[in-house]
Amino acid sequence: MQNRLGALIFVLGLGLSVALFATTPAGQAEGFLAFLFAPVQETFSSSTAGFTDVFVTMSSAMELRARKEELEKENAELRQANRRITELERQNQDLLAELKYKQTRPEHELLPAAVLTRDPTNLVHSLTIDRGRDDGVREGMTVLTPKGLVGQVSRVAPRSAKVLLITDTGSGTDVVARSSNARGIVSGQRRRDLLVMRYIRQDAILRAGDWVVTSGLGGVFPPGIPVGKVSYVQQRDTEMFQEAFLEPEVDFAQLDRVLI
Repeated sequence: MQNRLGALIFVLGLGLSVALFATTPAGQAEGFLAFLFAPVQETFSSSTAGFTDVFVTMSSAMELRARKEELEKENAELRQANRRITELERQNQDLLAELKYKQTRPEHELLPAAVLTRDPTNLVHSLTIDRGRDDGVREGMTVLTPKGLVGQVSRVAPRSAKVLLITDTGSGTDVVARSSNARGIVSGQRRRDLLVMRYIRQDAILRAGDWVVTSGLGGVFPPGIPVGKVSYVQQRDTEMFQEAFLEPEVDFAQLDRVLI
């Protein structure tokens, strides 16, 4: 009912405006028309302005999202470049350490090698290097870094070799403490970040923080190569020997270059 009444009023108003436009001067007719249709014009203008505001808001949101994605991409690229720089710096430091180590031991002809692979099963703590029989590598050779002992060559191919690490449970390295000359045998154990030093006499003095090096006994490894630092000592009165647990001097998780 209200819709019909509104339509009737609009038609009557339109008819009246046409009649007035025909019988009145142009200026007065135009003024009356402007007065009559002002509400319609205002409504249309408001709708148009609202639509424009929505369009501008959507456009700004799309621009912000695109800019955000661009910044995230740039940030990821910068992080990747920073990782590459860090890795190159570490490799450069390793090479400089190798050179310095070789210069301090001119009597030894040390052969540098790169780590190719590690044992994927973790059943045996070993790695493969890119030097082999063609380079003069032989079974039983000592493998180390400027920081300390790595292990021993266990198998040789023409252009590669396998190295048994001192962290393996089947390895055995005769060692001595620098501070007290306490002796023992170092091997790996279940915790990869610790070595165990066994067969230490009960009357031997060994404390946390003591440095342990190869003794040279048995002719397996040359004497004086750093092996690790004592983390803690385990002593039981009922046992014949005491045990010590060492933090390896070499970071085996980050190992990518060695000397033979």
